Amino acid sequence: IVDDITLKLSMPMDKSVTVPLTVGEEDILYFYKERWILASRAVVRERFYEGALPVVQMELITEPEKIQRRRFYRLDYTIDVQFHVLTNDELREVNRFSKNDRATLIKLYQYIEYLSEHAENWAEGTLLDLSGGGARLISGEELDREKLILMALKLKTGESINEYNVLMEIMNSHRKHNVTGKFESRTRFFRLMDSYRDAIVRFIFEEERIQRSRLVEEEE
Repeated sequence: IVDDITLKLSMPMDKSVTVPLTVGEEDILYFYKERWILASRAVVRERFYEGALPVVQMELITEPEKIQRRRFYRLDYTIDVQFHVLTNDELREVNRFSKNDRATLIKLYQYIEYLSEHAENWAEGTLLDLSGGGARLISGEELDREKLILMALKLKTGESINEYNVLMEIMNSHRKHNVTGKFESRTRFFRLMDSYRDAIVRFIFEEERIQRSRLVEEEE
């Protein structure tokens, strides 16, 4: 932060490729807060290098405004996961907790924790990417649309590993092109607690920063 309306930022990246911004270009900046996302229009005033790191200086031209969190930054992030397809009995139990009040949500997550310890027939899978809204999953079986799965999601930050047992809804599933016996499924979080979503979004932002730093080091 240079002053109240001026920010110095590293040049944005897309899949490890630097996206050069030009002086005078206008873009939308998104700012993550604890329970919301703010958006503001900004214009590029300068671009330069700090060592090997390409940098832009941007000036805010509108006040930051709170936006709905329907869109989330999607991070390319590959990790192995375990998941369990809910049985009909387990699904009926989940549907008992359909109210949106906090007390009901707490009971739902108590049941999720119970399932994570007692459910059988877990499968292995691999995440291809992750966002605050969901993930892409590679598995050895095609998953039915609108099915619910329980996923044990382990996210490593530094030396610590945080585990989140979460429900995910299958949006679509198809055979992986040119890969025998593998299927790719697009999923979205199902009734994810705000505290879990906040932690996952924070992890994504931090992991993206780490990936960007590694790339700069490799280029030096």
